Amino acid sequence: MKQYILAILILPFIFSCGSYEITDDNYTDLIDMENPPVITFDKAEYNFGTIIEGAVVTYRFSFTNKGSSPLLIASVATSCGCTVSENWSRKPIMPGKKGYIDSEFKSEGFPGTTDKKLTIVANTFPTNTIIKLKGTVIGPNQQ
Repeated sequence: MKQYILAILILPFIFSCGSYEITDDNYTDLIDMENPPVITFDKAEYNFGTIIEGAVVTYRFSFTNKGSSPLLIASVATSCGCTVSENWSRKPIMPGKKGYIDSEFKSEGFPGTTDKKLTIVANTFPTNTIIKLKGTVIGPNQQ
């Protein structure tokens, strides 16, 4: 009888461990305060130079997890609707391994000097890291 009761109590734990789902509610539980992942970008600021208004700039930011625990990116927020980041490393980045964040800047309607920020939310400490797209957009008649 003891074995039967013990099996009933243990089985749910065994099956739940393999299907642990990362959600917005439990994401912060994944920060290892003693050994947090460290996101280090090869280049945290990309200067695309001078482009003609209407051009679309794409750039892939590469980074390395220099910490000692897996790195998970929850989201990438942009500073305006002209900048988009929908593609990044979705699986955990193990210590010493590389990951990426793709970015896109649509210059239509944004002439002048631009400095667009992308905020990465990850299980790092601090949780937010900022990278930038910079450059100058000139009108089509200013070539």
